[in-house]
Amino acid sequence: MYINEHWKNFEPIDRKWHYLIAFIYFVIGVFGLITNFMVFYYLLKIKSVKRPGTYFLINLAIADLGKILSCLPMNAVSSYYQKWIFGQLGCDIYGIAGGLFGFVSITTMVFMSIERYLMIKNPLFALKLTNRTVLFCILITWLYSSLWIFPQLTLKNGFVLEGLLTSCTFDYLSRDSYSRLMIMFLFIGGFFIPLSLIGIFYILLFVFLKNNTIFRSYRERGNLKTQTELSIYFKTSDSSNKYLTMKLPNTNNLISSNSNISKQSDSESINTNSKYNSFIKREVKVAKSIILIVAMFCIAWLPYAIMALLAQYIQEDYLIKYVTPFTTSLPAIFAKTSSIYNPILYTLSNKDCKAYFKMLFCKKIFSFKQKNTDPNGLKIIPSETRLYTNINRNNL
Repeated sequence: MYINEHWKNFEPIDRKWHYLIAFIYFVIGVFGLITNFMVFYYLLKIKSVKRPGTYFLINLAIADLGKILSCLPMNAVSSYYQKWIFGQLGCDIYGIAGGLFGFVSITTMVFMSIERYLMIKNPLFALKLTNRTVLFCILITWLYSSLWIFPQLTLKNGFVLEGLLTSCTFDYLSRDSYSRLMIMFLFIGGFFIPLSLIGIFYILLFVFLKNNTIFRSYRERGNLKTQTELSIYFKTSDSSNKYLTMKLPNTNNLISSNSNISKQSDSESINTNSKYNSFIKREVKVAKSIILIVAMFCIAWLPYAIMALLAQYIQEDYLIKYVTPFTTSLPAIFAKTSSIYNPILYTLSNKDCKAYFKMLFCKKIFSFKQKNTDPNGLKIIPSETRLYTNINRNNL
């Protein structure tokens, strides 16, 4: 296999570091499998969360699982043996899988950001979004990611060993014109463009929220306690059903001027606006979760991207100083952790999801089918069963 001359300038590291890295990869793989399978189970089991947008979460989990199953075992085994043992074919498979699944993740986040923006701007968009549309978008994520990663095979050396020589990547050390073109091709298309689109749609989202009178009225309406005050506030909205952001006038005067409004219409107005506000709040919370995921994705992958660009453009005198086996291996390890926190941040942190798995935990720990009766023949319901029933009722 091809090994760049740059890596031959460094002495082999102690085997204990290889064992430590193998253990880290093992832990990441185990936790990644558990969390992503939990996401699969929850999204496919619970009918209330089955909507077209859910397929984006499933696609994200597939990408994370693909990265775990295809890359981490090779990393762990090679680190244990202190050398790459899968040959050039394994190196190419490793490089393609790592790049493809990583790009699918961030491209999926692009479509998730677009969906959040359209859902918040126009809640009726949820009715227009079909399974066919979402599946077509998912197909685009795979085709787009393949477009940027497979051309790397056309490089002179294909995918090559890096750092500690127990993992593979694209050849970011060769400085010929074609290699440099492929590296910029990969960076711009697979990282910069998706990240820019995500930023654009979230900027549009926050501009919309800032200018929307519904959100500007949250703080003002927070001081309104009674149903009468709320109904009066809602009745002072304009014809387009957007709430005024002026200070609430004197309540007594408003009550006298609107005495002809029936209590039934007041209640309907409150219920309608409350439902819409709840929907908006929920969508904003989801949007914040996506922002957090994207931020963590950048934190995970940006150091590796910077290291690759640094290796390509830094002066030769500084190359040995800054591009070392450790400075390239640590960002690669940190990047793998995205397979763990993606499912935790977006799906498993949801309160309904946590309640569901708490319910399953209680169900497994306690035997709910056991029939206990007292001497009078009355059935005794254990406290654990009541807990399970309450959790189950809250999720209906």
